[in-house]
Amino acid sequence: MKNTAATKWIKPQAWGHLQPGDHVHVTEASGFTYAAQVETMTPNADIIWVRALGLWTRHLLTNHEGVLVTLA
Repeated sequence: MKNTAATKWIKPQAWGHLQPGDHVHVTEASGFTYAAQVETMTPNADIIWVRALGLWTRHLLTNHEGVLVTLA
């Protein structure tokens, strides 16, 4: 990601400790927060798919987009 007035450098979050089935809290870069469950992830854990609890929507998250994912 380029560092310009419209964007800023985002330090990738380490998600290697997460496992499918984990319950997590997701805070998107916009500030929107929701509870979710990890469904699957890439082998290097830089991309995860979560199912938002209550909403039941599926979200693809990358560790470079400013999303904060913490264990519930």
